[in-house]
Amino acid sequence: MPRSRPRTPVDRVRYGAATTTTVVVAGVCLSLFLGGCASDSLNRTDATSSTESASSTVVSSSPGKASAVTEASSERFGSLALGMTQAEALSSLGNQAGTPTQFPSCAVVPFTTSGGTGRALLTSAGVTVIESSPGTLTDRGVGDGSTVAQIESAYGNDHSTMTIQTESGESIFVTTGDPRQVGNGNPGGLIGFSIHDGTVGPPVIGGVPGFEYCSGNSSTSTSQLPTTSTSEGCGTITYPVTGVVASIDNLQGGVTCEVAMGIAERYLNDTSLSHAGNTWSAEFDGWLCSVLTATASELEGHSLECADRSRGISFQAVP
Repeated sequence: MPRSRPRTPVDRVRYGAATTTTVVVAGVCLSLFLGGCASDSLNRTDATSSTESASSTVVSSSPGKASAVTEASSERFGSLALGMTQAEALSSLGNQAGTPTQFPSCAVVPFTTSGGTGRALLTSAGVTVIESSPGTLTDRGVGDGSTVAQIESAYGNDHSTMTIQTESGESIFVTTGDPRQVGNGNPGGLIGFSIHDGTVGPPVIGGVPGFEYCSGNSSTSTSQLPTTSTSEGCGTITYPVTGVVASIDNLQGGVTCEVAMGIAERYLNDTSLSHAGNTWSAEFDGWLCSVLTATASELEGHSLECADRSRGISFQAVP
């Protein structure tokens, strides 16, 4: 998937061991959903391999953390890896996994470790972001409790590092790709950390804290949308990624049920359409369709809307 953008578009960037350079982060798409824009950038990774394997080394490089288990890399958290399907993720987590929360465009799998809770965010591309649990360090010995300087020192020689301001606060991320493309998905080797009082939080693998990576899920709303609809309307549609069912309703301007159902089905299932943004919007035949985030859906009472403004007709999917 209201698209969250860094409030300060120009911030501190460090390329390898070079001196600090300033760049502009443009076109930030902060969601992954239904195979939309970010899935083009964040390609599915073979869940059985990793360029940086996780380890179980006990280290103590983070201030305030006497010891912590290094179990995260840019590709995985323990046995949980980017690119895994939901079934693979649940299998790898075993009894650490909680009940998945299904949204129209994505799913969230919570998990619990000895350090606390974390989350895996899934889209049609599989696991795309892993929010690791408290106390986690990366395989370079930095993470929860480290300073910004320690993050830059650990990754500065072969990664670009960037500190940005998001709606949720300040974050730093490292990547082997172009840091200006981080808003479009994972440019490569992406790990993000929130910053609080000079130290960072647990690593976010494949993402940046403060970015919304799931249209239908945000850091302030993780409530589960119903899997069936009680609204009476023209008929029902099924979101292809999660199987969530919604009812076509609230027809305006004289649009017929037959037309509304046809437009909704094409928007969701026609692979020739080009979708964009964190609301997976698509324009075709005069129509503009998009899905809502969980927060917006709860406020507005629907999960999808399509409109042909030139003809003054529209409809929605409820919930």
